Amino acid sequence: MNSEYEKQLETEIDRELKALPPLTAPSTLTSRVMAAVAKPGVVAWYQRPWPAWPLALRAASLLTLLALFGGLSFAGWELSHTGSELVTQRFAGGLSMLGALWEVLSALVGAVVLISKNISPIYLLGYLAVLICGYLMCVGLGTLGMRVALARR
Repeated sequence: MNSEYEKQLETEIDRELKALPPLTAPSTLTSRVMAAVAKPGVVAWYQRPWPAWPLALRAASLLTLLALFGGLSFAGWELSHTGSELVTQRFAGGLSMLGALWEVLSALVGAVVLISKNISPIYLLGYLAVLICGYLMCVGLGTLGMRVALARR
């Protein structure tokens, strides 16, 4: 646009805005604001901190919480004595599966240790180099694939 025209428009707008009378607040606004500021905030008892609750409600909530804690403690005690057979029967299959998995993993670790003791270190370094190159190739191809897939067309 024309720079001269913009300056002229700016001065006209500025002159019109300065010619406007100052804004005044409604007469009731001041009294309402002052009343709201002077009035203390009333908060319900359950929204206040626990020590600020009425004494009867604090005592009732404390007794309720103590009863719940006692009930849970008793249930845990009974479950530990009578429920051990139930837990053993229910989870025996899962525990036996974990035992079998442990046996397989220990056999694999033993095989890796045996191979590493009996193979030449040069072959180990070669295998390690091949593994690292394969890993880097997978990372590079994955990055390339993601860039091609997410490229903006």
